[in-house]
Amino acid sequence: MNCLAHASLPRRARALTVAILAFVVALAVAGGTASAAAPVPLEAAREALALSNDRLELMDEVMASKWFNRTPIQDPAQEATVKAAAVVRAGELGIAAAGTRAVFAAEIAAAKEVQLGWGSHWLYYGAPTDLAPPELAQLRAQLSELSEQIVAVLPRLVPLSKLPDARDRVSRAAAKILTVRYLSADGRAALVDALLGLRRAQRVP
Repeated sequence: MNCLAHASLPRRARALTVAILAFVVALAVAGGTASAAAPVPLEAAREALALSNDRLELMDEVMASKWFNRTPIQDPAQEATVKAAAVVRAGELGIAAAGTRAVFAAEIAAAKEVQLGWGSHWLYYGAPTDLAPPELAQLRAQLSELSEQIVAVLPRLVPLSKLPDARDRVSRAAAKILTVRYLSADGRAALVDALLGLRRAQRVP
């Protein structure tokens, strides 16, 4: 009996050691996976930048509409409408108005920069022979949908500025994602600054 008892102890110890090692390995793997994954606010920033790029990709069509209708690039009334609608919707999601205005001010400035780029190109080299005015209602619907999607991402961007090296990381992402033609480095930087400046709205007691 004593011999059997002594023989079983090493087997139990080995089994326990194997179980502990398996648990430690599982924790290490889980920790490595978590550290490899991008933080949620950074993923949200990439999503917002991709939506911004999609919106800016439509600016050649916006410019084509203005080109054929001989309307100016600057449209203060429409710009105010876009910002006001974004502020209202973002406020419903708990985002402070100032940050939302800054985001859409940067969006609008970038849009005008891209429109101006296309307009200048057409003035200098001539408009493409197949250039045609876009379907305005459909174009506005696309722009409105993209603006709403950008607003929907804003709550997830609030913790962004607290990430280590947030500005550098978002700037690097912007350089890869915001690839639309005629957008300057300053235009990209303004969008990055706006995304980093979002705050929660203060609750009224």
